[in-house]
Amino acid sequence: MEELNWKKEVAYTFEVAGRLFKREFIVNGIDGKRYIKPVQNERVAPTTHDSTGDEFKEMTAELIASRISHDDQYRIEIELIYRLPDTGNYIGADYVEFKRAEPDFYFDFLPVKF
Repeated sequence: MEELNWKKEVAYTFEVAGRLFKREFIVNGIDGKRYIKPVQNERVAPTTHDSTGDEFKEMTAELIASRISHDDQYRIEIELIYRLPDTGNYIGADYVEFKRAEPDFYFDFLPVKF
């Protein structure tokens, strides 16, 4: 049995609604796929994106399309599609902002490529 060793492959910066989000993608050297590196208490999230095998680098993903899917007095939800510059693949994301006295928000990925 092989030992599971995670290695950072790329970090992307994503921009939406005037905010910047940085997420790292990691590889395990076994299956040739990229995984979304956990933040806080999340688990490693698999994607359908292939590893490039390149050394670690940082870059900005290009926002290609967005659509407001929900907007009321409590929250706004935006569906997003970004192009990843190193692979040319696309990744979907959701942005939700809660409209409260102290605004809160989250940014999450759809782990399949378009």
